[in-house]
Amino acid sequence: MVHLRYEGRETIKLPEGKDSEDVRSSIREWMKTSKGREYRVEDWYSDRFVLWRSWRQSPCFTTCLIGFWWTAWAKDRIKITVRVEATKVYLQLGSSVKQEAERDFDSLIDKIEEGLSK
Repeated sequence: MVHLRYEGRETIKLPEGKDSEDVRSSIREWMKTSKGREYRVEDWYSDRFVLWRSWRQSPCFTTCLIGFWWTAWAKDRIKITVRVEATKVYLQLGSSVKQEAERDFDSLIDKIEEGLSK
């Protein structure tokens, strides 16, 4: 299990006349972008969405185990949870890498805000 040591939270006010379907539509649009395309949907409910991205970064360590050399690859992960309530959208970020996660999180927030302003 990878420790998600970087965290972030954001709250977006849901405009009158907008609902979870509008947020869902914005997330679908974001997943078509270069940043969003790398994510997979883990959970997709009417009021909650969980998006994951994981990839191998680099060799973490090499060790000799019973005469064989073995390299363990570090896996980086980003988890974004979006929860929609009556008047607000709550976004939560958990990640093993900070810079890339913040960039992706900000781009998702921008896409949701853009979709809700239409």
